[in-house]
Amino acid sequence: MLFRLTLLILCLYNSSLLFAQPSNDECHNPITLPISSNWCSPVAAYTNVGATASNFPASPCYGNNSNGDVWFNFVAVGTDLNITINGNQTPTPGGTLLRPQVALYSGTCTSAGGSLSHLQCENVTGSNNIVDLYKGALVIGQTYLLRVKGNGNTGTFQICAQNYNAPALPGSDCISASVLCDKSSFVVQSVTGAGLDAGELANSCLGSSGESNSTWFKWTCDQSGSLTFVLTPNNLVDDLDFVLYELPNGINNCAGKTVLRCMAAGELPSLYPSACHGPTGLRAAANDFTEPGGCDQGQDNWLAPVNLVAGRSYALIINNFTSTGNGFQMDFGGTATFQGPVADFTIAAPASNCASESWTFTDNSSFAFGNIASWNWTFGTGASPATANTQGPHTVTYNTPGQKSVVLSVETTEGCLVTHVILLQVDSCCNTINALQYTSASTDVLCRDNPNGSIAITPSTTHLTPYTYTWSTGGVGNSLNNLLVGNYTVTISNGICTDKDTLSVGGPPPWELIDSITRPTCDGGTDGAILALSANGSNGAPYLYNWNNTGFSSNTAYNNLSNGTYSLTLQDHQGCDTIINYLVQELILELDPVASGIVSPSCYAYSDGSIQVTAQNGLAPYTFIWNHNATGARLTNLSEGTYTLDTVWDANRCRTWAPISFTLTAPDSLQISLDSILVSCTGNPNGQLIPIVSGGIYGYQYLWSNFQQDSIATNLSAGNYQLTVTDANNCTKTIQTSLTEPPLLQVNYEVEDVSCFGYSDGKIQIIGQGGRPSYTYSMDGNTFTTVDNFIVPAGTTYSLYVQDAVGCIATATPIVVQEPDLLVVNIGQDTTIKLGETIEVETQLSFFDYYTYNWSENTGDIECPSCRQTTLQPVEDHKYYHVLVTSAAGCVATDSLLVTVEKDRNIFIPNAFSPDNDGNNDIHDVYSGHNVAMIKRYLVFDRWGNLVCNKQNIPQRWKKFGWDGTFNGQKMQTGVYVYLVEVEFIDGVVMRYSGDLSLFR
Repeated sequence: MLFRLTLLILCLYNSSLLFAQPSNDECHNPITLPISSNWCSPVAAYTNVGATASNFPASPCYGNNSNGDVWFNFVAVGTDLNITINGNQTPTPGGTLLRPQVALYSGTCTSAGGSLSHLQCENVTGSNNIVDLYKGALVIGQTYLLRVKGNGNTGTFQICAQNYNAPALPGSDCISASVLCDKSSFVVQSVTGAGLDAGELANSCLGSSGESNSTWFKWTCDQSGSLTFVLTPNNLVDDLDFVLYELPNGINNCAGKTVLRCMAAGELPSLYPSACHGPTGLRAAANDFTEPGGCDQGQDNWLAPVNLVAGRSYALIINNFTSTGNGFQMDFGGTATFQGPVADFTIAAPASNCASESWTFTDNSSFAFGNIASWNWTFGTGASPATANTQGPHTVTYNTPGQKSVVLSVETTEGCLVTHVILLQVDSCCNTINALQYTSASTDVLCRDNPNGSIAITPSTTHLTPYTYTWSTGGVGNSLNNLLVGNYTVTISNGICTDKDTLSVGGPPPWELIDSITRPTCDGGTDGAILALSANGSNGAPYLYNWNNTGFSSNTAYNNLSNGTYSLTLQDHQGCDTIINYLVQELILELDPVASGIVSPSCYAYSDGSIQVTAQNGLAPYTFIWNHNATGARLTNLSEGTYTLDTVWDANRCRTWAPISFTLTAPDSLQISLDSILVSCTGNPNGQLIPIVSGGIYGYQYLWSNFQQDSIATNLSAGNYQLTVTDANNCTKTIQTSLTEPPLLQVNYEVEDVSCFGYSDGKIQIIGQGGRPSYTYSMDGNTFTTVDNFIVPAGTTYSLYVQDAVGCIATATPIVVQEPDLLVVNIGQDTTIKLGETIEVETQLSFFDYYTYNWSENTGDIECPSCRQTTLQPVEDHKYYHVLVTSAAGCVATDSLLVTVEKDRNIFIPNAFSPDNDGNNDIHDVYSGHNVAMIKRYLVFDRWGNLVCNKQNIPQRWKKFGWDGTFNGQKMQTGVYVYLVEVEFIDGVVMRYSGDLSLFR
């Protein structure tokens, strides 16, 4: 329980940190951003967690909700600003903020208020949690405010900014390209549309249809040298393509343009990041002149630098293939320079550099390659005039001091735009020519309490008039009227300098009156009085007294008064007066706070409380009347509750004027709950009981039934326990509980013996029972694992251990994993047979089991390849037979048998026969054994060579297949014939036999 309490405290502490207001919660305390031409904060650098609503109205794109907004400020270093708020965007989050919003303001903000002008606001679109804001025409050197929130969401975020002097707005065709005058960095906020010339990229790697969302820039080289550049997409997953051209016919003619570099590489946004995402351009480390579309091996989104030649013109198209509408940032490098005008001007400052004096600005710009067509001046904050759009010279005055940024932008006839900035310091000169000069006069009051005084201020110069006035009363103008006596502060300004002055309105001194009041007697007396002992102040004596509107007189006393409120109007010799009000009351009895008091009940539901009251300012004896009909100054045997003393009377019938209540509060009931640490292992005396006590009076004492007196009972076995808690008031509470222990932790197991002799696939599964699940298991008692199955070899004694969730360990009687006997098979000794003979083979096994048999080398000469007993008929000279026997457990054994075949080819062909149908020797046959497969041909010829019998492919098993002594159904004559026989043996050998055949009849 102590641990839980600590954890709760830590959680509460951390919560208070998490939701503390950020330092820039209000606009008068913004965080200053070091914005430059290209700046980004670290990821998650800022947060709006804990931010509250600002006092300023919500920005137009915020709706009516200003909750969760935070403030930043920065000093503009360029005329154009691009701000990116990067929240939880994918795939490169800048923080955790969802749906960010941003607004831009000018003006001032203080804790007392201020004046802000809303300039621009952007709300996130889509679901990518990133928002961009662009604003042009900023005044360089002026401070601006940023306001960031998240559509009601809170989280961390990153801010990126580019503050620069922008070139002319680029077009989407080469002919309308923006002309660049120098290599200054810039940002293009948005890229949409492909322009009017749809085929202008036909000869590039982008192809005639490759222009979808494009911007064009062009320039003329001033000094020859290398060119590099980096194009960074505002949205990092965008695919930016580009083509760099040379314009051989000059900057204003795009015909015949020549491709110098072409970049088409890119990858789908869903595959970000890849080598073809992010920045692209020309850099020194690259060697390629072109990269085609896609993102194949070796493509990296970069091309080799280009060497520019002085006087030649070039064009660059940048195309957003992803078509998100987002723009990019351009940063040039290399040694080449661009032709452009030089913007410059001189300043004729007044001798004292004072505000309100005249400053003259004279153009000194030049362009060696053409003409300047326009001039645009911005003279800084407080300037009059603020801007100009002619060459000048221009005379300007400033109505505020400080540093001023004077900006001159010049543009050539070709559209080349450059900017020059000079900072100047304007002094206030508040002690010299711009000093405030005025006189003041005040009119005192005649009567001190009458507001008829006045103050007037008159400027003593006409320089920078009229002045403005702000009074401590809230008034404005050069005078105040209807004033009382006092000091008044005024702030005076001539628009440049400010002065603060304190002016006074005087009058007669304050009224002073010393008086006394006599109380009337109790119970309705009319003998009260008011006496004015002395009067002073105002315009002095003589003083007149008007008691309770009875008329003025010199009477200083007012007598015969009962309880009530009375007034005195006191008047001095000038007729000025003041009013004093008096409360005249008879004596009200009061209780002595020292001698009176309460004693609350000592324990919950007890009735041992008491109340003691003592009157202190009356005349004894006193009578005490309580609301529950009790009397007396002391009440005892009281329980918790409220008791009211209605009235106290003294001997003069003076009394208390209002009931007085006394509340007795008994301690809360003693409450005990018990947390426990259970006995870890059966029989272990390591349980604990932890009481949680509330109520009563702190200072508890503990007594356990096993006579322990600590707040926590320790070293407990399972059983029943009783705790009695006594508080500081000796109130007691008793509670009983039982402490349990887990069932006895036991080890059960299941064993699978090794499947085959010599194998190591025995299995032991350890099974935990009892204790406190879950279990871990071990075979050595040291290393425990959640795996309960173990693969083991045979012949080793194993001890089994189970450890439960609290570390209790049980072991089992050591066990041994068995293995079966070695499986042995025997199919007999090697043997020799004659061709055509068979051999019976039977497998002999070392022990009985269910087996499968697999005879190898089967070429059709094994009668049953899967039988224990089979017949073999080999035909080769020497042949090995192998049998693989597999037991039901998967154990295997094998044996081999070599059979040698003696190839005796025994054929008998008779040389005579007598086909006379007597049943004896009627057919001429070929006689053979089982070594013959077939008679391939059987031919008989007469003595003239005529074929008289022709039979082929006669199976060996056929009998009486030969010649019957006829030809074409006619009996042949007795004589000598010739036979020709081809015999194929079972081993594939074919042999030819021939001879004479005698036919007898």
